[in-house]
Amino acid sequence: MGNMNKMTNNNEITITYNDVQKFILSMNEFHRKAMGFDNYMIEKLPNRNGILFEQYKILYRKVNRHIEKLKVNGAEDCCQDMILKDGSEILKRAKKALDYNGFDNYISVLRRSMERVEICVGNCKLGNIIGNYPVMVMDISQCGYDVVENDLIKFIVRLKRKNIILDWKSIAEEFIECEELDENSRIYIQSCLSYPYEFMRNCLRYFQGKKDWSPERYREKLQRTIIQDGDSII
Repeated sequence: MGNMNKMTNNNEITITYNDVQKFILSMNEFHRKAMGFDNYMIEKLPNRNGILFEQYKILYRKVNRHIEKLKVNGAEDCCQDMILKDGSEILKRAKKALDYNGFDNYISVLRRSMERVEICVGNCKLGNIIGNYPVMVMDISQCGYDVVENDLIKFIVRLKRKNIILDWKSIAEEFIECEELDENSRIYIQSCLSYPYEFMRNCLRYFQGKKDWSPERYREKLQRTIIQDGDSII
């Protein structure tokens, strides 16, 4: 049902710019139709306004604290060597991305979302939102009140995990035009898409020992996440 993932001869998933454009149109139609809804959708919708960006800030503080300790104590394995080598520059990129979305800009985006009672799909994977007239959503379990920009951000994060490389800045521009958003939204989106989320998330997992992996496997995972995060767009 509208599955836009295409398999190549090497069993790699390919997604075209046109696929993304169609998805953005479907997402926009859902946002327009759902906006202002203040009732029950199976159950009362949760309010997630501001949570995503706050998670980014908390993640930065935790990873920064671990890396600072590592600088003092020294590396004990190959993964820690890699984190010491690359982590400081990635932290600088994360800090720059967070600072780019200044307090006044951030508040303006949150205020607009709450005033318009914006609702996000949450589960932003290709195939979950289909069509335009009417638009169909397969899974509404992650729907909630939130800034509409976060649907695009979560969608692109999913694509990056599949090693999809597209012009994210242009895609963000198309989303902004489609949703009729302003410069504050552009800054917010570029800030979040420039944040090295995959590296930061998996780096914290390493320090917390979330998986029973060898240092070598963790290092390989972190090296892949640097590629997945791609370049900053600010």
